[in-house]
Amino acid sequence: MTVFSGEHLHSLDDKGRVVIPSMYRDALADGAFLTRGMDKCLWLFPEATWSTISSRLRQMRTFSTKSRLRDRRLCSGARTTIDAQRRLMIPPILREYAGLAEGQAVVIAGINNRLELWNRERWERCIEADSAALEEAMEEIDL
Repeated sequence: MTVFSGEHLHSLDDKGRVVIPSMYRDALADGAFLTRGMDKCLWLFPEATWSTISSRLRQMRTFSTKSRLRDRRLCSGARTTIDAQRRLMIPPILREYAGLAEGQAVVIAGINNRLELWNRERWERCIEADSAALEEAMEEIDL
């Protein structure tokens, strides 16, 4: 399983595409799944990772309110590929959800099993807001 890390800044072009850093290209070569994440960002999973996640989702309860909400959020994304120029096409509905606009900066953050795509201002606010909580959480980790 690929472990993603790092933070990169790219711009969304006029066709709704963003360049995916080359260090992630091999992990996404067999396809990917793009969906709404938490905190108004997008999650991009390698196809193999998404396959494992969707299999686990199918094994969980389907008819409870929480299950329906979870499935709608995660499964309504889109299978996608990275083109030869390393660009990812982001569908308009997902761009709107994440606040991504043509010509604006997109933060691409490697977060363990996925990439997160963020509106730059939202990313910066989230990082700042999470500072106190992070310090508390780090105290619980025994390295």
